Amino acid sequence: MQAEGYADYHVSCPELSKTRANPMTEQLTRRGFTTKTLGTLLTYTLLEDLANQDLFAAEVKPITKKWLTNVNDLARSVKNRKIKQVAWQKQVEELFEKGELADLLQMVDFKKLAKGAKFVESGARSLRFEFPKIEGLPTEYVFGRQIFALKKGRSVVPHGHDNMATAFLILDGKLRGRH
Repeated sequence: MQAEGYADYHVSCPELSKTRANPMTEQLTRRGFTTKTLGTLLTYTLLEDLANQDLFAAEVKPITKKWLTNVNDLARSVKNRKIKQVAWQKQVEELFEKGELADLLQMVDFKKLAKGAKFVESGARSLRFEFPKIEGLPTEYVFGRQIFALKKGRSVVPHGHDNMATAFLILDGKLRGRH
């Protein structure tokens, strides 16, 4: 990684785990629902990016293939309104309870991931990509993925999206988050 900046990577934030309301039995606030959904969406993005960059150890790949296929199937179901958002959230939480993200991250070569990041003078560099054709993985994904590279002292400009949530895992450097 270049010394003058850092790359941000979408992933679940530990702060998100503080809200543990059960969406099937409790009335969630909009913020509570968004918080729980955010963690799930970010885990999707991390898994997808890692598989695309071939950053998983060989013994993890079959698990990753199954997770990505299940994630994609669930994303397609909620997109096509075959399941309600709350049911989707519950199923996704169940899916990701079967794996340990911390263990998975220990098998990732983050230096290799950050190596190709090219910084721009202002703002963030968005690095978009598609999955390669890998046997056992879907050929089309319902959800998107990208990596952001920022120079030291730069920020992601506040902005909004319809029906989307993002967060960042800092690969190098520090981040001061505000909302």
